[in-house]
Amino acid sequence: SGVRGRALSVVVNSTNAAMAAREHYDCDDIYGMELQDQEGDGRTLESHWSQRHAKDELMAPIGGAGYYTELTLAAFADLGYFKVNWDMAEPMGWGRKSGCELLQKRCSELNLSKYSHMFCNRDDGVKRCASDRYSRGWCHSSIVELSKKPPMDSCPIIDPVMDVRDLEAVFKKGEYLSARPGDKPSSWCLDTLPTNTTDARYPEETYLSAAMHAELKCLGMQVHLKDPEKRNVDWTPCAGGATITWDTPPYDKESVICPNYAELCTISATGGSVLPVARWDGKREGVGQDGTPGILETKFTRGARPCCREYWIRPLHRITGC
Repeated sequence: SGVRGRALSVVVNSTNAAMAAREHYDCDDIYGMELQDQEGDGRTLESHWSQRHAKDELMAPIGGAGYYTELTLAAFADLGYFKVNWDMAEPMGWGRKSGCELLQKRCSELNLSKYSHMFCNRDDGVKRCASDRYSRGWCHSSIVELSKKPPMDSCPIIDPVMDVRDLEAVFKKGEYLSARPGDKPSSWCLDTLPTNTTDARYPEETYLSAAMHAELKCLGMQVHLKDPEKRNVDWTPCAGGATITWDTPPYDKESVICPNYAELCTISATGGSVLPVARWDGKREGVGQDGTPGILETKFTRGARPCCREYWIRPLHRITGC
């Protein structure tokens, strides 16, 4: 049967997938990882994770960051044809430790302010970073779910503003073209305090913005921001949650809110993994799908993301404690 007023909710309930879902959402009261089904009755079932539950995951519908998390690694593991390097799983903020309420209630029944890193306020009127921190925009989009219980449910999200020149660069030229002020291949969207600003292309328009792009580096387990005004000191440390001085008009001083290391130091702004490659000795104790102890063996290609094509065929056993 379904949840959130839906006629049917289909989940992947294999051993590792269910364990990964319960751990990620911090909810033991679920059977597994839910699949995308907009109609909610099985007729539009897709081979993707639910966008509502895992927007920024690799196996979610297009439009998110594409993190290669334990959710996807677990699905490959349970197929019995792959083995994975669990140490290379990429953390995803979307839904992380959100609890059962997010999964079991409609967005119209939730206090969305509890999930401000996921959902937005339609009445806000402030330009903000999207959850994947690739782009910024306004709260004009939604993740929609239909159900037998009218009306349809709508979860508001930031609608990323993508300039047509960006799309041409990605899909036609195969290269990156900067189309937003301060946006470069190694840049990410950072939160700021709301500031009146204008777009260089439309100087007559003024709006509130709480987002800006800046180049970043991940050094010594800390995010560093590139300071365009300093020639001798290029990179400024930026501890997660702190507010630092950033004198780059039109943004006010002390207005940039530093991101957490895990948010931006897992994958690069161009999509490649920046996690240190974790090499194993080929054997680690784990728990198999039948609940019995097993031996996990792995082979991983240096410098690549943990793609399923890089794993050798063999049944996988989940590592206890991962």
